[in-house]
Amino acid sequence: MRKLNSFAACVVVASAIVPDLFLPQPAAAYSGDELAAIVNKAKLMPYQVSVRFADPTAVHVWVYRVPRAQEKDCKIDAVLFAKTIMAADPKILIVETDFRLLQDKNYLGTIEVHASDVQKFARGGENAAELLASLRFKQSRAANQVAADYGSISNYAVKNGMRKIQRTDLYTKIGYLVDKYPVEGLWKKFMAIENSLDTVSENQLGSQMDELREEINQAQNQVTDQQQRTLGRRTDLWAQPGYAIHRRQRIVQAINDLAASGRDVYKVQAKYATAEQYARLRDTVHADVAMDNLEIELNLPHYKGD
Repeated sequence: MRKLNSFAACVVVASAIVPDLFLPQPAAAYSGDELAAIVNKAKLMPYQVSVRFADPTAVHVWVYRVPRAQEKDCKIDAVLFAKTIMAADPKILIVETDFRLLQDKNYLGTIEVHASDVQKFARGGENAAELLASLRFKQSRAANQVAADYGSISNYAVKNGMRKIQRTDLYTKIGYLVDKYPVEGLWKKFMAIENSLDTVSENQLGSQMDELREEINQAQNQVTDQQQRTLGRRTDLWAQPGYAIHRRQRIVQAINDLAASGRDVYKVQAKYATAEQYARLRDTVHADVAMDNLEIELNLPHYKGD
């Protein structure tokens, strides 16, 4: 990360008194997990972020890059992350965001945003455009940092004691996510559970495990959703011979055209699969209803027959 020089630090501190800047000034002290929860609650991205402190005034954000996001989109995301984090804790002056790809575990894209960058972006217009142009987006295919940071997961032995079977299940699920999701927060919480076995009651342990299990399930859902979206960009859908073949071919062509243009179509493909099944079973009533709904969703004129 770049270090703020004394002049830049003075500019940031002095700018806090300007009324039109949106960064609030009340003192707050958050952990990385708490800052991540604030960012995730803001719903800036379809994926959850992980946050950790590099030092008292700088944080590191991990998040998955939206597959079709352009460089400018990533820069805007990084600025919005910084804005949200700095608004929660004004002592933070630097936010570095690492973007990763679910389908390429070695990809790494990094953008560093300073408090002065956030203030410039907030003014909008040419200031925002100039800022985005000046931000550096470093992209590489480095070794998976998540796996490197948490390589010890694979060698960890779950402790004996209360609910070992359930704790082993949580450990296994986190291990599965290592090269698919930023697992820092999950691993910290798991180790906190492991280290508290001698100091908590079984009910307390169960509550902590339930909370972690819910977070793991959310992470798994995100990974699954991205995998489905990747499949949803396929352009090889086709209509099998049978009832209403020409009508189904027209629907298939519309779906494939959307997929070829880069749209996520896995949901509409799933709906088409249902219509295809009805057609194959010669359930003409339900097939027609399914195709009616697809034509509406795809903005196709109602099919009038061959």
